[in-house]
Amino acid sequence: MNLLEGGRKEKIDTYLMLLVTLKIVNSDSISTIIRGEHGTNLLYHLSSQHPDEYKIVIDRNRLAKDESNKENYSTLANTSTDSYTNNQPTTSTTSATNKYTFLKNQCVNLVTVHGRPFSIIEDLAFKNIISMTGISPREAQSLNSHSIKMFISQAAEIKRSEIAAAIKGRMISLKVDSATRLDRSFFAVNAQYILDGKIIVKYLGVTELYARSTAEYLKDKLLYIMRKYCILEQQIYSITTDNGANMIKMTQLLNDGDNDSDEDDTDTEPLEILLNNNVYDVDNTEPEIPHSVISIRCAAHTLQLAVSDALQEDESIHTINEARSVVRKLRTPTMRNMFKASNKKKPLLDVATRWHSTLDMLERLVDLKEYCSQTPGEALYVSPTTWDALNDLITSLKPAKMLTKVLQREQLTIGDFYYHWSKCYLETSRLYLPLAQFICKYIKIREKQLMLNPTFVSALYLDPRFHVVLSADEEALANKHLNMTWRQILKVEAISMPVPEDESSSTSQLVSDAVDEMEAILAETEKIKNRNRRDRYVQTHATITALLENFSCHPRIPPTEDILTFWKNKAVCEPQLFRLATTVLATPATQVSVERFFSSLKFILSDLRYNLNDNIVEDILVLRNNS
Repeated sequence: MNLLEGGRKEKIDTYLMLLVTLKIVNSDSISTIIRGEHGTNLLYHLSSQHPDEYKIVIDRNRLAKDESNKENYSTLANTSTDSYTNNQPTTSTTSATNKYTFLKNQCVNLVTVHGRPFSIIEDLAFKNIISMTGISPREAQSLNSHSIKMFISQAAEIKRSEIAAAIKGRMISLKVDSATRLDRSFFAVNAQYILDGKIIVKYLGVTELYARSTAEYLKDKLLYIMRKYCILEQQIYSITTDNGANMIKMTQLLNDGDNDSDEDDTDTEPLEILLNNNVYDVDNTEPEIPHSVISIRCAAHTLQLAVSDALQEDESIHTINEARSVVRKLRTPTMRNMFKASNKKKPLLDVATRWHSTLDMLERLVDLKEYCSQTPGEALYVSPTTWDALNDLITSLKPAKMLTKVLQREQLTIGDFYYHWSKCYLETSRLYLPLAQFICKYIKIREKQLMLNPTFVSALYLDPRFHVVLSADEEALANKHLNMTWRQILKVEAISMPVPEDESSSTSQLVSDAVDEMEAILAETEKIKNRNRRDRYVQTHATITALLENFSCHPRIPPTEDILTFWKNKAVCEPQLFRLATTVLATPATQVSVERFFSSLKFILSDLRYNLNDNIVEDILVLRNNS
């Protein structure tokens, strides 16, 4: 583009322009003084006074720009942010192939990342843009909605393989939930584990529900998603669900099926060899108990129920209903125009089953108090007693609302949850209001139920910030559960290990097959030496039970300390407890990540493409949320 034609200015080869200028200076007398230090002023001068030199500079600049564009385009094609692009082979190809690959990956991004409908690929305007990129007509024709769906499916399979490899041989925790979008029901599953001192969340998938959400049906859907990632039932440490009866029963059914399969499973040789040799310090005096997946109730739902119970007992529901009636009257078109003219926010109408939305409604109503009447009998009349009751309600619910916001974090361990839960209780207990006292009452009731969960108390046991809050019975429950969990960790690791051969048979086979007799002698000597080392290892290392009892005496650390960093620093000096802690502390306290997964579903399954096939919906979400 000629600089004098307008538009964005091109970068100029400054060095070349300087050489041309020096040549002019040396050959001509200077009659014009160029003001300013910008190279563009000099370029204007060249175009008007020295056209031949101007042409040299422009031609050189365009040539340099073409070379730069080719290099940048190739770089973009090889460094796409999409997960599919990252898995493409990087070979030396022609410029046209690079363009086609780049365009294909960006079409995938349009659908998965930016939420555009597949029909955009077929739009004439989009086709015209593609035709200007310089790819062949055949390649341009191959970029259509059908091929992009195929590319997305291929990319999703690559991503699933990566996740399956990451969680192989490791115990994980799951988070599950269901939701409805555009009259379609979906069931989503996330996996969570700790790696390098950080909580890792993987979005395993979402499957559409075509029948009633019974516990048996949900269990089948869960197993279906697990099979896609080669996840064994023995790998599941815990499942975090809401308080729905079908979700809780689903976990129970999973345990029943898992125990039945264990009875029929005779291929336990790797585990037996490990345990009999005591290489991993397992206390074999205890009888083996079948593995049981523990159901964890979402902390956010637990808080919701505690506050709802308090509102019912306090009979605050009557005050809330009165306020809700006034809010409906304030939401008329006439009042809405009045608020808009006064630059006031319009009143909010709550969702009756969500108390925090009720709190938002009450706070907004108090802000709009001036628009309510003080005259009894009028439509917008609110008595002074009601205003006082509303203020008491708001004050009593604020600590719980702050806790709700904290629970929206993804990186929330059981110990972190317990800290903020207890903080909410203390702040609420200082409010000498009837509703506040009822909230404290039901928080304690729910807390007692949490303390009966072996996974919950085990997480607190391995958290030196809050270990001191456990009673003797709770410590005993945690110790028993942690011993069982350690055995299950070894079992899961053993499944992926090769079965060692019997020492005597392998020795005779080695001797008989050995070409060199010296090799056989050295191999036998090595086995004897390793056996002696193993015996010394067992004698100098305590069992996991003793390690846990010793850890119970660990000094308390401040609540503000990062528990994940604490255990990461102990990976070398206390490897057994480190492995146990990374399994237990990875237990999700909430379902927040699943709810955000459904937010992506709402974005992808928009009104413009509500009829997307369930398989392609899952592929898009797997790519979008695991990028």
